[in-house]
Amino acid sequence: MRKFQKENNLESRLIFLIDISNNYNFIDQALIAKNSLCYIGSGSGIIELFYYLKIKAFIFDHHFLDYFQLPHFKKYRKTLFKKYKLSDETENILTVKKTDWLIKNQITKY
Repeated sequence: MRKFQKENNLESRLIFLIDISNNYNFIDQALIAKNSLCYIGSGSGIIELFYYLKIKAFIFDHHFLDYFQLPHFKKYRKTLFKKYKLSDETENILTVKKTDWLIKNQITKY
């Protein structure tokens, strides 16, 4: 992301939390969320704040959860889900159920 920021001259429009906050406290995160145009990042806990502020988000590296299909989630979120592939199988979106199955069956090669 930093490379994308510099190559596209977005330093004044694309700002990283690490550049403006030493300790990532909740107040800093809330102020940043309130004054942001959008969110790009993982599905960490802070993403919920953007949702309640009705700020659009692009989430990557997340496993699929059924409630992501609800209309109010779709309105503000676009998600790039984790995928996996077992041996000769086709590629699948990683769900909580599949994660539990992989752990239970000690599948480590995927």
